[in-house]
Amino acid sequence: MARRLVDVLHHFDPGLAEAPAPGTPASGELEPQAAAGVAVPLEAGDLLRAGALWSLAVEVARSGGAAEVLASGCDGASPWPPAGPGPLGAHLTHLEAGAPADLAAAVAARVAALSGPGLVFGCLPRTSLAAALTAGLGRALLLVPPDRSALDEAADLASEALGAVPDARLGVTIHGARSVAEARRAFEALAARVEGRCGRPLESYGLLVDDLALYRGILERCPVGLARPQSLAARALADVARLLLEPPPETGP
Repeated sequence: MARRLVDVLHHFDPGLAEAPAPGTPASGELEPQAAAGVAVPLEAGDLLRAGALWSLAVEVARSGGAAEVLASGCDGASPWPPAGPGPLGAHLTHLEAGAPADLAAAVAARVAALSGPGLVFGCLPRTSLAAALTAGLGRALLLVPPDRSALDEAADLASEALGAVPDARLGVTIHGARSVAEARRAFEALAARVEGRCGRPLESYGLLVDDLALYRGILERCPVGLARPQSLAARALADVARLLLEPPPETGP
């Protein structure tokens, strides 16, 4: 069955769930799998999501996978570092703004060049997500805050994407949650709405807590896992990275 938030809480705190979901690797264990491309809706000037994504890419590299981010609109006000290899081997490529098919092709080319497990994140405007999935990017990650308007927008975006590509894998990380309970309510409400509209489940990639360390890392243009490795944000990002690198959840008959 698809991964629910309750199925992954043991990654974040052993006390948050009674037992790991059946067949789920323990936190810190990376099962080998092929590299994959992931579309990430990201609007120009969205410093919070961009900074969180770059910190996430660094944590993917720390977990043992290759990590690349392909992003456009890289100006001086953005949190992106200079193009090329970054901390722990995470790599950033600056792209000129182009059609969703161009981004899908660029991500596919980078995935094909990787020799082991890893993730290539392709950043694109939310209005281009369905087109990018249609062009071949079969997986997407939505970073969604728990407030009502953001959940409404995410439900519309996910429904449009699944309407265009019904077999796409759409995952959600709730970010900015003040508690596990708030994140769980937000994900369950979003997943129920999307499944009711499309008959397709969403996958949960856990939560990013509302932690001042993440905002400081963005202002300093330094991944939070390096600047403040013991912070709640850094530990949560590490677990999101491991969840993204796991093999896809099993589907029922």
